[in-house]
Amino acid sequence: MSIQQSNLAQSKYGYDTVVAITQKALNNAIETYYTDAKKPDTLQPIFTPVSLYYVKDSSGNPVAIAKADLLKLTGNADPLSLNLSAAQIKTISSSAFYFAYNFTIGNPTGDGTISYITLHPGSDTVSYSLLCKNLQVAFWNPDKSSWVSIKQTLLQEFNLKATVKVKTILDNTNLSPAVQAAVDSLGDTVVDVQKLIFDLDSAAIDLTSTLTSLDSTCSVFAPMMQQFASDYFSTYASQNSGALNYAVTQKNSASLAPTGLEWYIGAPVDAYGNPILKNETVVLKGGVPMIVFTPETMDQQDLSTLNYLFSVNGNALPAAAQFNWNWLEDNGTSHNPDVDTNADINKFAGAISIKRDAFARYLQSQLDSYVARNLWVPSIYTGTSGYDDEFGIEFAQAPMPQNVFQPFNAATIATTGYDELLRYSYDYNSGNVAGYYADGDYMNVVCSFYLSVRIDRDKAMPAPYQTLIIDQGITFAIQSQMTAEDYGTQFYQGSPVSKTFTDVFTILAGDDGAISFANSKTSHYDFSSPIDLPGNVIGQINEYIQGLTAGNFTQVPVTLPKQFVFPGGNAFLFKDTQFSNNSDLVCHISYAATS
Repeated sequence: MSIQQSNLAQSKYGYDTVVAITQKALNNAIETYYTDAKKPDTLQPIFTPVSLYYVKDSSGNPVAIAKADLLKLTGNADPLSLNLSAAQIKTISSSAFYFAYNFTIGNPTGDGTISYITLHPGSDTVSYSLLCKNLQVAFWNPDKSSWVSIKQTLLQEFNLKATVKVKTILDNTNLSPAVQAAVDSLGDTVVDVQKLIFDLDSAAIDLTSTLTSLDSTCSVFAPMMQQFASDYFSTYASQNSGALNYAVTQKNSASLAPTGLEWYIGAPVDAYGNPILKNETVVLKGGVPMIVFTPETMDQQDLSTLNYLFSVNGNALPAAAQFNWNWLEDNGTSHNPDVDTNADINKFAGAISIKRDAFARYLQSQLDSYVARNLWVPSIYTGTSGYDDEFGIEFAQAPMPQNVFQPFNAATIATTGYDELLRYSYDYNSGNVAGYYADGDYMNVVCSFYLSVRIDRDKAMPAPYQTLIIDQGITFAIQSQMTAEDYGTQFYQGSPVSKTFTDVFTILAGDDGAISFANSKTSHYDFSSPIDLPGNVIGQINEYIQGLTAGNFTQVPVTLPKQFVFPGGNAFLFKDTQFSNNSDLVCHISYAATS
């Protein structure tokens, strides 16, 4: 199962675009902030130490207090001091002091295998590891009437996790005032794929969190760690320029710019498309437990994906759903996929898929104006006297063909090897129009045009050899009998215009998301056979023919084969492009910042 199985046109999906990022890629991207990331202006570490102190209010809830104000309550004794006397501890325990901690965000051991986040498929939550380079916690334990002061060492890692909801941005109305002000300054905006978006206000400490040497059932533990989770993320956001914050960016140049966005955390699936999951319990804010699901092994967890589900052109966005294929695979040769450079999971961050139907309708929007210039209704009229005036022809714009978009048809593809996306077909036959000069005189004119866009899977070539083919042809034919007093009866037959083009395009992907269709082959046939018609008739026909040859009917009809731009061009590098087995336009991607 891989991106070759992408089939977004299925009724249970229907999203115009999907961007799927693996848990492994998200962790790799976040890791850069926890290891050697520096501020670009000062080259100093992004995260710096923070010390916070809390007292109890009248309801027993923690309230932040400045260190100087706390020292007034504790006889100048700092709870975070490592050398407190018994008398100082007694003074602190008798005050309104609740708890205090000092921490510096970071990876305590520099271990690159740590999972900073764990996705919970089917939910809107992730578990986030609250990693610190150093952490000290101090408080009076009323349950055992004892002083607690715990300090993390580089060789010791506290198991602290928080459950955080993934934030959805459908428009710009659910942003904080500061972020809203920044968004307003951007002018016209659309949603873009840039960063993982967390609702930091929803952070809730997990039941599985532990502090070495501390009983998690202690009455101080839950409120202290809940406050710590909130402080951890607020510090992360303030010191790291909102790396875990909102992601509304200036309008991008995607050919199919997103107009709606939803999320879905997807599980890896087995060979039958069934999710591979086990359950566990986490706690939401307010102490409410809930059952969430994670894949069974770490290798499988790495294949979980955060799926950005987009609609375009104002289309309705279907409900989020689990996909029955994997976007990436552990398809290497090693028994340990995590270190196998041949495995997709290590080569790419995820995948992007454009629904076949959305791509086809985009092509149609680009082609309609070109096709319209080649659709004509000829109207034959008869004169009143004289050989040259017996017939005349006028041309009017023809209506656009109906049913241009072609639905996916697996049976036809299996037989022909082609998937036809679009088919324009227009035929007009004037029928015999009788002349006035002599019995049997007539004129018949035929105008026809066709254009087909199809995906060709050449089974003789190595997979995934696929091409986009544009076939088109135009015909203008005349058959006529005219009688003149001086020359007798003359018969005319021919096709002043009869041309075809077949253009074959291979797909080339640029790092910036520009997908180029390079013209690899062109077949052109011209079966035109001019007719030496008399007088005004040939003049009118020539004017029509000149209009076609001046640019209406061309080899490459529009700019669509030149470039197609995926969404998220600022965030990702695009590694390849192909059509899936179901004709979705797909490619692998990597984070631009980590590639």
